[in-house]
Amino acid sequence: MNMTESDLAYLKSRVDKLVSIETTTGEHLIAKVISVFDGEDNADLFYELVSTSTPDAYIGNQNCGYSLPLSEIISVKAPQ
Repeated sequence: MNMTESDLAYLKSRVDKLVSIETTTGEHLIAKVISVFDGEDNADLFYELVSTSTPDAYIGNQNCGYSLPLSEIISVKAPQ
């Protein structure tokens, strides 16, 4: 299951703000949105990691930016 159009609209409205994301791999993360590219090729979310349920997946410096294909996002909401 992929995120809805309303999730995508919410994600786009949150540039420079925090969001809570659930991915298709079961990861739950809090991220600061850098940008959202939703073109036909390589639709991605670019973000700064704040916290994650799978810290071992992030090797090295956690103070850098990451990207996540939009197709791997199940849901987006306000962080708790």
